[in-house]
Amino acid sequence: KDPFNKIRKYGIVNLEGKEIIPAKYHKIDFFQNDIAPFSINNGKGIFYGLISISGEIILEPSFRAIESLILTNEEEVVWSASYFDKDEKRVLHKILSKEGKELSDLRFHQIKPFENGLAFARKTHTSLWGQIDKTGNWSLEPTYKSLNDIIPKEVVKKKYIVELDGYKYFREKEENALW
Repeated sequence: KDPFNKIRKYGIVNLEGKEIIPAKYHKIDFFQNDIAPFSINNGKGIFYGLISISGEIILEPSFRAIESLILTNEEEVVWSASYFDKDEKRVLHKILSKEGKELSDLRFHQIKPFENGLAFARKTHTSLWGQIDKTGNWSLEPTYKSLNDIIPKEVVKKKYIVELDGYKYFREKEENALW
């Protein structure tokens, strides 16, 4: 057993079984636009960076987490990178380009995924919600207490639970896909 994933290491092989990225990482997430977040455990904690499909380190591991803010592979990826801000004594998020470059000086407490080039965000856990563009600039000033105040009710799709072979899946009423 390896409950904290200290021994197990991950890498990437191609369809022929040839090693592309050596098995030396704590974790490698899903690739988007041929780049993926990866993490290492350096003995002081787990830190995330970005790696290309060829194994080149795009961004050195220095963040608590990195995740995509884009839901499809058709758009160029935008990353949310979280870190502990010692001055503010809390976790904040930066917006990074595909290559790991900062897109904005603004820092956020929470950022939702982008849809049609815009994402909902807020600066602190008690602050108001607004909407930002992919450069991190406010396109809709933060003036809403909750996302329910912004998103029209007819846009929110109801999710249905489907049980199949003892597993629970979700689906939207008008879709055939289970997830």
